[in-house]
Amino acid sequence: MTNTEKLYVAIRDFMDNQRENRETYLRKKKELERFLGSKGYQAELDYAMKIRKDADEAARIKCRKIVEETIADMIKKNNARRLEAPTEEQIRFLTVAQMMEKPSKIALDNIAKCLGGNGLALAALSTIARKAWKDDLNILERHVPRYEEMATDNLSTDYVNNMIQYIQSSCVDIIQGSGENRIRAAVAKEHAKRFGGNVDLDDLPAEEQYQTERDFYERKLATNYSLFAKAVN
Repeated sequence: MTNTEKLYVAIRDFMDNQRENRETYLRKKKELERFLGSKGYQAELDYAMKIRKDADEAARIKCRKIVEETIADMIKKNNARRLEAPTEEQIRFLTVAQMMEKPSKIALDNIAKCLGGNGLALAALSTIARKAWKDDLNILERHVPRYEEMATDNLSTDYVNNMIQYIQSSCVDIIQGSGENRIRAAVAKEHAKRFGGNVDLDDLPAEEQYQTERDFYERKLATNYSLFAKAVN
């Protein structure tokens, strides 16, 4: 099993387990409604919640271990890759970019188009552009894109490691969550904060499952999934 597949399967299985634990608890809660107000109602409900939390934690521990091991191997494989150096022509374009004191976005975009999709050359162009505009954060964030995202091959090692870190952070968010749709939860919590009331996360829909390995990575990454997979597998 490849690293990208292993990570996806771990997250998919965890989310499925968490959803099943949630549904089991909600069924039990529904069954107990007829005893609402009785002496033993809350104790039974608390016990059902404990079973749910214990099952969630067991799934969480298993998933976290797989994610940590897989992320470590992704970094190892990415760092061990042999990269294709930019051609002499691409280096000449980068030299021209370095000669521009404050290159415009049009100039940068035109140079990027001449770099043949080479990840290293595009990463170098991003560095040149950001160095030129480092003293003007408004310009930097408004018109200097991450040219690495235009790569059609040979993603730079640093760029892929940044993507791995982002994927790891996304996995941690999922693993630490309680399974509800996080966007809906954030909106509900903000509404309760402003207007009062309590938020029962179980009233919200569950987090949407990822349908395929590609779906998982393409929803998480701003880069080409196939190139990312090539770098970490």
